[in-house]
Order: sequence, then C-alpha cells, then structure tokens
Amino acid sequence: MQQSVAHPSSSTPDVSPERQVKITAEVATLYKENDKITYNQMERRRLETRVRAHTDHDMITSHTMRLRKDKKPRDTITYLKRTDVSPEIGSKKSCKMAELARDYHNALQSDGLDVNTSKRQPAEEEVLQNIDSHAANINISALESKVTTDDVERALREAKPGKAGLNGIPTEFWTCLANIHQEVKAAQAKGQTGLKSRPVDPKFR
Repeated sequence: MQQSVAHPSSSTPDVSPERQVKITAEVATLYKENDKITYNQMERRRLETRVRAHTDHDMITSHTMRLRKDKKPRDTITYLKRTDVSPEIGSKKSCKMAELARDYHNALQSDGLDVNTSKRQPAEEEVLQNIDSHAANINISALESKVTTDDVERALREAKPGKAGLNGIPTEFWTCLANIHQEVKAAQAKGQTGLKSRPVDPKFR
C-alpha cells in the first residue's frame, strides 16, 4: 500500500529556499522508491502465478481447478444496448445497464404526454363513447388499501437473492435494512435507547 508523503509548503517562513529544494528532492526520491517497491511486488506476484501455472498444469490442484472452471457471468444480461437513441448506447457494466434500463423505462412512460390539452380531451371523449364492453363487477376494494408492513416483509422473504431492480440495488441490501429495523424495534421494546454497531457487509461498502 502506498503511503502518502506530504509535500513541503513553499510558503513556510521558517524554511530557507535551499532547505525547501533539499526536502523536495528527498520527497521525490521517496516517491520513486515507493513506486519501485510496488512495481517489484506486482512483478513477483505475476512471476509466482506463471511458475505455478507451469508446474501445476498437469496436476489436479485447487489452483488448476479454478483456472479450468468456467466462470459464470455475474449478471443474467451480459450486455445491454439502447437502439432507440442516436448515437446508440451500450454497456457491460451492471450499474450502467441498470441506468440504461431505467432511462428507457422513463422514456416509455413519458412518451406522448406532451399532447396539447385541447386535442387530448376531445380524443379521450371520442374513445370513451366508442367503448361497447363493460368491465365485470369485480371487487377492487383491496386495491384501495395501502401497503402494510406485512406486505413489505413478505415481499422481502419471497424476493430472490442476487437480483436487483431498475435502481441497481440488490435484494440483500433491503433485507439488511429490514434486519436492522427489527433489531432497533426489539431494542426499543426492551427500553434500550441505542443499538450496538454491527459490521458492514463488504458487498455494500
């Protein structure tokens, strides 16, 4: 890991110009030595990988099994491209693909909404007058009810792991938030005012 070295300030009144030049040269030398060490470490790791691949290529080891194993793509869709815009936009990155899908969805939802009201209203009335069929007498009162906490918890339980919506946030993130919420409620029920810190999953960092 590279360590940051502070550059001497040229406006320090207690340091003479000659001393500043000397300190700057020393700092540059330290940077060069640090880069050299980092480069040597990378070269050593590359050499170790090549040697291991050469010596273990005809042996059954965990290393060779990992090398020969087909890597499954992380995303179900490996490439997404929008052809309805000019120029066309495509990407293989998960976050970018989620952004493309979200923008495409928003464009579909807003398409045709800029029609003049003076033209829209007569058209709507004409369509309604030409509708002959009628909807069956179905009880739709359930649709008027608001989403409850039980509905949200059931949706989290039934959600498949490793999936994400248009915002790109995976299911595990919302499940983690729900678990934290339950812990806070349990702590409040016991009269505790605070909640101990918990380790953060590396995938959410």
